[in-house]
Amino acid sequence: MILNNFSDYKLYKSISFHKDSINCLIILYDKRLCSCSDDQKINIYNKETYNIDFIISEFNDDIYHLNQTSIKNNNILIACSFELIKLFEINNYSYKRIQMIENFVGWVYKSIELNNNKLATCGAEKKIKIWEKHNDKYVNTLTINNFDWIEDILEYDNNKIISSSALNNEINFWDLENNIILASIKDIESTEWNNNLSKLNDLIILVNGKEFLYLINYKTFELVNKIKTEFQNYCNLKLNNNSVLIGDKKGNISEYKYDETNKILNLNLINKNSHKGCIFSIILFNNKEIISASEDKTIKIWN
Repeated sequence: MILNNFSDYKLYKSISFHKDSINCLIILYDKRLCSCSDDQKINIYNKETYNIDFIISEFNDDIYHLNQTSIKNNNILIACSFELIKLFEINNYSYKRIQMIENFVGWVYKSIELNNNKLATCGAEKKIKIWEKHNDKYVNTLTINNFDWIEDILEYDNNKIISSSALNNEINFWDLENNIILASIKDIESTEWNNNLSKLNDLIILVNGKEFLYLINYKTFELVNKIKTEFQNYCNLKLNNNSVLIGDKKGNISEYKYDETNKILNLNLINKNSHKGCIFSIILFNNKEIISASEDKTIKIWN
């Protein structure tokens, strides 16, 4: 059960199996925690003990992001790194690489699965690429050119994607079907990281900023609210219908409350020094545990 406030959560366990910054956490379809790191490894954890079940060591560079899909009812893990993404079939205590896609320039920051079972990727090559499954392999079917690096993408409606570019301080709304920009919002100083966009409800997108949080109405493409924060914000997690958690540069987890008008987002509390470094990922597990990961090489479980 999700608790009402983050203040109701207590630190349950801290684990530190990675040797460098931890960039992303996900929960696999079989309910196991999975993490990736600048140590070029992916760890799969036991769902009961949080000890390591096995490690994927097939990379020569930092691993920025993890995602998952299914092919023929198999659990497929997608990992983003420098100039490539790799797809792995995950089993109980083993894995098998089923595809490696290398036609990227620079870092691949993120991959997301779209509602139509397609895959979208973004990164340093200033493009959004759309991939379709053909004979159980992903094939590039559409490439959208942007004006700068794309740190994050989020599907907010069918065939519609929002993208963030920190270098040119811009948020773009894309119509994939017609390959056009529906709208752009300038002067959004989003964080240079791949977890800076999230959907709060049926109207509002939250953007993590360098010293602000931005609320954007994706129906009208309007900036609804801009909230000053103490530190640079890197990741967020929608906790319940009126609360969102923010992980920041100094290792703090802050909780913000917003109301039905979507115009008020007030700081409720700050859990200082949750980590000893920037928090890059916060996720919810089994609707009862919050799990955070940081550049301090630790994963912390709160319940």
